[in-house]
Amino acid sequence: MTIDAQSLNKKDKGPRLSTGNVDMLADALRQGSYGSFEAKSAFSGCLFPWLKALYWRGSLREFFEALPHFADTLDLSEIQNVMAVLGYPTQESTSRVLGSVDDRLYPCLFVDSDNQPFVLLSREQDQIRAHSGETGEEVLLTDLGAKGHCYFVEQLEDRQEGVKAQPAPSANWFMDVVWRFGPSMRRILLITFFMNVLALAVPIFILGVYDQVIPIRATDILLSLSVGMGIAFIFDFWFRILRARLLAYVGGRVENIVAVSAFEKILNLPPAMTEMASLGDQVSKLKDFDSLRELFTSLLVTVGFELPFVVMFLIVLGIIAGPLALVPLGMAILYAIAWFIITPKMSKLVKKSSIARARRHGFLVESISNMRTIKEASVEDVWNRRYRKLSADAAVTSHEAAQISFLFQTLASAIMTLSGIVTLAVGLHMAISEQITIGALIASMALTWRILSPIQNLFLTFARAEQAKVSISQINNLMRLREEPKPNNQTSGVQRAWHGAIEFVRVSFKYTQQGEPALLGVGFRANPGDFIAISGSNGSGKSSILRLLLGLQSPQAGHISIDGVDIRQIVPAELRRSMAYVPQQCKLFHGTIAQNIRLGNPVASDDDLRKACQMAGVLEDVENLPQGFDTRVGDQNVWQINSGLRQKLALARAYIADATILLMDEPANALDDRGDKALMETLQALKGKKTIIMVSHRPSHLRLADRLVMLNQGQTVHAGTPDEVFKKMAGG
Repeated sequence: MTIDAQSLNKKDKGPRLSTGNVDMLADALRQGSYGSFEAKSAFSGCLFPWLKALYWRGSLREFFEALPHFADTLDLSEIQNVMAVLGYPTQESTSRVLGSVDDRLYPCLFVDSDNQPFVLLSREQDQIRAHSGETGEEVLLTDLGAKGHCYFVEQLEDRQEGVKAQPAPSANWFMDVVWRFGPSMRRILLITFFMNVLALAVPIFILGVYDQVIPIRATDILLSLSVGMGIAFIFDFWFRILRARLLAYVGGRVENIVAVSAFEKILNLPPAMTEMASLGDQVSKLKDFDSLRELFTSLLVTVGFELPFVVMFLIVLGIIAGPLALVPLGMAILYAIAWFIITPKMSKLVKKSSIARARRHGFLVESISNMRTIKEASVEDVWNRRYRKLSADAAVTSHEAAQISFLFQTLASAIMTLSGIVTLAVGLHMAISEQITIGALIASMALTWRILSPIQNLFLTFARAEQAKVSISQINNLMRLREEPKPNNQTSGVQRAWHGAIEFVRVSFKYTQQGEPALLGVGFRANPGDFIAISGSNGSGKSSILRLLLGLQSPQAGHISIDGVDIRQIVPAELRRSMAYVPQQCKLFHGTIAQNIRLGNPVASDDDLRKACQMAGVLEDVENLPQGFDTRVGDQNVWQINSGLRQKLALARAYIADATILLMDEPANALDDRGDKALMETLQALKGKKTIIMVSHRPSHLRLADRLVMLNQGQTVHAGTPDEVFKKMAGG
C-alpha cells in the first residue's frame, strides 16, 4: 500500500505508559510495553485510535479491563473481542478494495494484503486519511486500489445518561435465549419435515415390491423403485448431517450464552446474596448448566422435532390400511397413561438425586480448595468419612432414579413389541378377508413402528428431560434475581470527585433476621483527610463497618453518607472505586504480580506500580524474585508466597488505587518489622491527604489516628482522640 512520505502528527518512539496521555497509551499497547503482551502488535496500535475516532466516552479503566488477561499479542480477533466488550460489535465489509469502502462506514479498520492494519478516518479527494497501527502515526493512503479486508462497527448501542435500567425479569429466560435462534430452529424443523417425507419412501417401496413387483415379476418397476430408494437414502443422509450441524451450532451458542450470562449475573448480584451459599454449591450449580449443551445434541431434542410428524404417518397409515391405524393410536394412549402414572415419582427421584450429587460435588470442591488446612489439622480420615457418606447418599438416590428409568424403558419396549404383535394379528385378519394386501400389511408394520418410535424415545430420555428441566428452572431462577445497579457505559468515564467526608448516623445492622445485631446505633463522622481508627474485642462489629461502607451489606436502620450523599443513592461500582480496601487476608488471582496489584488501578503506569510497592515495603521483595513483577501466581502456587508478602501486595494494591478514602482491616496482619515500619510511615504520610478508616488492635497504630472509636458488642463505648480514649479505658 502506498503511503504519503510525510506522515501526520509524528510522535516519539517507545514512550512509557502514562495515564495522562492517551496517545502514549496507544503506543504502549502497540509496542507491547504494557501488561502481559509479550510481542509487538500493529493491531493493538489501532485499538485506541479507533475508539477515539468513534468518540468513545468510557474511562481508561474500562478500556484496560476489556483487554485479554493473558495474550502473546493482540491480533485481529482479540481486537474485535475488545471492541465488542466496549459496546462496539464489528463485522466484515463485502468491500475488498480500499477505494470502494463506503465513507459512511468510517471510522473503520482496514487490513491490507500485507496484514498491515489502518484505521480509516476520512476521505480527502483521492487520498484517505488513516491511522497506521504499524507506525502509530496518521498517514495519507494514496493507493485506493489496494486490496484487503475492512471491518466496521455493526451498530452503536443506545447509551442513555445515568444508571443502566435493568430489563424486567423474564418468566422463562432460557426459552428467550433459545428463541433468539428462531431462524436456525425453523431450518431444523424444515429439515426434519423433509426427512420425514423421505421416510415415507420405505413403506411405499415395500408396498410397491409386494403388490406390484412380485405378483407380475416386474423387474423394471423394481429397478425404478430401487433408484428412488437410493436417492431418498442419499438425501436423508445429507439432511441428517445438516440437522446435526445446526443442532451442534445452536447448542454451542446457547451453552456459551448461558455460561457467560450466569457468571455475569453472579458477579453482579449483591454480595449478601452470593455469600449465603457455599463455594461448592455455587460451583455445582454452574456445572449443572453445562448439561444444557448436551440437551441440543441428545436424542431428546431430536424427539421433540420428530413428534409433530407422527400425525402425518398416522394419516398415511389410515390411507393404506384403514382401521389398522387405530392400533398405534391405542398404543400411544397407553404410553400417555404410563407417563402420567410414573412421571411424578420419577420427577421427585431425579430432583433428589440432583441435590445429592450437588452436595457431593460441592463438598469435593471445598475440600480441594482447603486441602492445605485439612492436612494441617490432620483430619483426612474425618473428611473421607464425610465424603463416603455423601457419595453413598448420591449413589442410593441415583440407583432409585435408575430403577424407575429402567422401568420406563422396559415398559416402552413392551408396548412397542405389543404394537407389532397386535398390528400383525389384526393385519393378517384383514389380509385374509382381502381388506388389505400383503404389501399393505408389511408397510403398516413399518409405519406403526415409525409412529411409535419417537414416543418410545421420549420414554428412554425421560431422566435426561427431568434433569434438563431442573437445570432450566435453576437458570431461570438465577436470572430473575435483582442485580446491583450498574453505571451506564457512556457516563462511566466521568467520575465524581469525592472529598472523603464520611458520616454514620445511628447505624444498626445484623447479618440475619434471627441473629444478634453486629452494630447497634453506631455513629461517628470523619471529615476529609481525617484518620479514624476503630478497635474493640473480636466480634464487636469492626469489620462490619467497613463492609457497610463498601456497600457489601445494607444497614437495617440509620444511614451512611459520603460527602453528604447517602451511599444507597450511589451506584455500588462507583462507590467502591472511590475507596481503596485492604482486607484481613489478601487473595491473589491467577496472573502476574503486576496484574494482581493493578486490580486496584488497571491503568497504573510502571512508575505507579513501583511507587505503590515502595510505600508497602515490598518493592525489594518483588524485584528479588526471578521474574520480578512478571512472576505468575495463582491457585497452584499461591502458598509459595509467604503470608507477609501477600499482605504487602494487598497494601500495594490499595495504595496504587490512589482513592480518596482508604479502608484498612487489620493491615498489619503477618507483617514483619520492616513491613510494619513501612505501613506506619505510609499512614503518617497519608494523614490529611486521604480519609483513612482503619481497624486495628495495635496501640502503636491506633495512636497515629486523629480519632479512635472503641466498640463492644456492636456499640460505641468510647470515642475521641487516642490519648483520651486510652485514658478513659485506664480509668482516668
